Amino acid sequence: IPAEIAPIADTAKINSVEAIVTSCADVTPEERKELQNEIQHYETSDRFRQKIAEVKGESRIAAHHKSIKSYLIEKVLQPGWSVLELGCAAGMMLQVVKRAYDEGIGAHSDLVGVELVTGWVTFAKTYFKDDVQIYEGDMTDFTLPPPYTNKTFDFVMMNDVVEHVQKKRYGCLFQKLKEVTHAGR
Repeated sequence: IPAEIAPIADTAKINSVEAIVTSCADVTPEERKELQNEIQHYETSDRFRQKIAEVKGESRIAAHHKSIKSYLIEKVLQPGWSVLELGCAAGMMLQVVKRAYDEGIGAHSDLVGVELVTGWVTFAKTYFKDDVQIYEGDMTDFTLPPPYTNKTFDFVMMNDVVEHVQKKRYGCLFQKLKEVTHAGR
């Protein structure tokens, strides 16, 4: 890019990224129906069953999740923290976090997940009972029930989910992160 045009191109690029990051457009009825169809199809997939098998210990967790686990234990998690996972699937990473606390980090506060796929939420509610709380919702637009309605969390995880957020909803996600995360973290 010629030097005299570069600042204009950079400004356009910055404005484009800013527009994506701050955009929070409503989901249309057509998009909502398409998403529901995708969820229903997903619940019949091998991946759906695999995520449940991981939680039950019937299948090994993926290698990249092992790396995330190590990083969380060695560098991130602190005693007493509350953890929220957005897009938690069947709850495997929250289970990993709970075990890490139970096996050495120490006491923890609330462990809560939000997941869009109804089948995983149904499974997790039965499987985890009171240890981990998982609620159905879209990570860009959810409301947790009491006692979590206005709660902020020490740590918010999003493993393997950001790629599923529609570009026009990134701003909604960032707003939700601001609402559920303690100030300054």
